[in-house]
This record gives sequence, structure tokens and C-alpha cells, in this order.
Amino acid sequence: MAEYQMSSLIGKNVQLDRGGPESRVGLVLAVGDDYLVLLTVNEGIVYYYLDHIKSITLVKNDSSHDVIKQVSRLSYVKTGTMKDVFQSMKYNLIQINRGGPESVKGVLTEIYDDYITIVLKDEVLLILYSHIKSCSFIKAENSEDNNKDNNKDNNKDNNKDSNNSGKDSDKKKGNNNGNQKTSNNNKNKASKYSNKVKK
Repeated sequence: MAEYQMSSLIGKNVQLDRGGPESRVGLVLAVGDDYLVLLTVNEGIVYYYLDHIKSITLVKNDSSHDVIKQVSRLSYVKTGTMKDVFQSMKYNLIQINRGGPESVKGVLTEIYDDYITIVLKDEVLLILYSHIKSCSFIKAENSEDNNKDNNKDNNKDNNKDSNNSGKDSDKKKGNNNGNQKTSNNNKNKASKYSNKVKK
């Protein structure tokens, strides 16, 4: 599908594919050189390789209109290629493909000419671009767990001593820095395993 034809879909609600794990309904935000940006209700922004989209259906009166009132505030890669998208995702937890045996979740570590590398626990996966149908950011599970634990600790401390503002302030700072620590941990872990791949 030519880019100039696809660009006419920007701002419209569509269904990508008629079924299967990659099929999603959402709002088309942008069309790059070889990808399409879709805003979905449950997964947020998903990037699709144009070559893997089998069909596109215009959708009317879809419920996704309710979650698209602040599109201007969203951050996403509007132009370029899928490699530019992956560069923006480097050292973050992402999901490759929506479902099925080819779906993978892990930290993106390196972007090469023919493939990318994903760190999943103690494994390093090399994924060819030809097998990537879609990709998206996902929340780090460790970050969510840490924030929940910190919130529980804060509540306990508040119940024990409501006048101890110093400790409460320290814990709030810990909550605000939770995502940054998780990102640094991902980057350190990614560097460790990407060195193995380069060797």
C-alpha cells in the first residue's frame, strides 16, 4: 500500500485485519515510510509494519472515540521508518507482535540492519524485521510492583505517625524516581547481554 494512499486514513477509526492476533481497532495517528501508528483502547499506541497489514476496514461509531480527546498530548514517532521507531524504544520494555507464538516481551537492546535484539530474563533474542508485524511500549512489571510496595509502606507510615513528614517526603521521592531506576536497570541489563551478542 502506497504511503500517499495510507495517509488519507489519518484521523479515522479503522480495523486492521479481519481477525487473528494482530487484528485491532483504533484511530490512525500517523503513517511513516513503512509503518502505521494506531491508537488503541487497551494497548495504547501500536506501530504496525505496512507490509504485514492484510486489510483495513473503516469503522463508524466506535467506542474508541471516547479515549482520543487528547491526541495532541501523545508522544509517538510520526515520520521515518520502523528503525526510527525502534531507536525511540531502545532500552525500554516493549512487545513485539500482538499474540501467538511470535509474540515477545522484553527489553530492546540493539537495532541492526536486519534484526533487533531483545533481552528476556537471561536470554538474548535476535528477531528479524521480516518476522515483526507490530510493536508497542509496555509498562515494566518491576516498576509497577515497586510503586505498589512503596505506596503500601507510605500508608503504613502515615497510620503509625501522621506527624513524621520527613519520612513521608523521602518515600514520595522514592516513588517519583521509581520509573527512572527501572529504566537504568533495564539499560544496565541490556548492555550486559548486548555485549554477549556482539562477541
